Amino acid sequence: MAPSEYIHGQLYHIPVNDLHFDPNQSTVEINEEVILDKLTRLIKEHGFFQPVFFRKTPEGQLQLILGGRRLMAAKQAGWDVIPAIYCAQKYCEVTFIKNLLLQDLTPIERAEAYQQAVAYQFTKNQLAEIFQSSPEEIDAYLALNKLPEAIKDGCRYSSQYRLEDLHRLVGMQDELQWDAWKRLCSQESVCETSTMLEDCIQGCHHLATLLGCAGESLSPEKLQTLKPYLQQLRQRIDEVQNS
Repeated sequence: MAPSEYIHGQLYHIPVNDLHFDPNQSTVEINEEVILDKLTRLIKEHGFFQPVFFRKTPEGQLQLILGGRRLMAAKQAGWDVIPAIYCAQKYCEVTFIKNLLLQDLTPIERAEAYQQAVAYQFTKNQLAEIFQSSPEEIDAYLALNKLPEAIKDGCRYSSQYRLEDLHRLVGMQDELQWDAWKRLCSQESVCETSTMLEDCIQGCHHLATLLGCAGESLSPEKLQTLKPYLQQLRQRIDEVQNS
C-alpha cells in the first residue's frame, strides 16, 4: 500500500505502473532504442543499480523527475517494482542532484557538491542511497571542506588526488599538513609522509623521556643503547629537510 505522505530524500519501492512521465518534459532522449536495450540488459544481469527520482503532483499522481530511461528499461526487463527517491525540492535543486549524478567530479568538487546537497536538506544517509555509496564515504568527502582554501584551490580541478590521501590531510596539525601537502603535490604518498614526520616527532618525545632532563649526564651504557636510534632519527630528519 502506498503511503499517504512521502518524506523528502527517502527511498521507496514504487510499482512501475504508478510512476508517470511529466508531460512538460522532453522524452526524445529516453526513446533511443540502442541505449534502452543496453540498459535493459544491464538491469537483467546486475539489477537496478541507481534509484529514479519522483515527486507527487497536487492531483496525487507520482511523477517521474529523473530516470526515464531506467524506468522504461525496468518495464522492458519485466520489473514490477523499482527503487525510487521522493524529492520535494524545487526544480533547480533537483537539477543540481541530476547534474551531480552525471558529472565526473574531482574529490574537492564532489566534497563541495555534497555540502551543497546537505544545504538542500539531503541527509548523509540519503546521499549514500542516491550515489550508491556509504555514509562513511559521504562523511569523508564532507570532511575535505575543512581543508585550508589554498589546499582546496590547489587540487580542485585535478583528478590526480585521491580521496584517501586528501582525507588524511584533514586531521593533521598545520605544519605537518603543509609538509604532507607539498609531498602530495610531488605525487608522493601522504601516508608515507605522515608516517615519516610522525616518526621524527615520536623519536624526539622518546629521547626526552630517556634523557629525563636537559644537561643530564649519560652513562656509557645508556649512550651505547641510544646510538642506533639516534642514527636512525638523524637519517629521518635529513630526509624530511632535504625533501
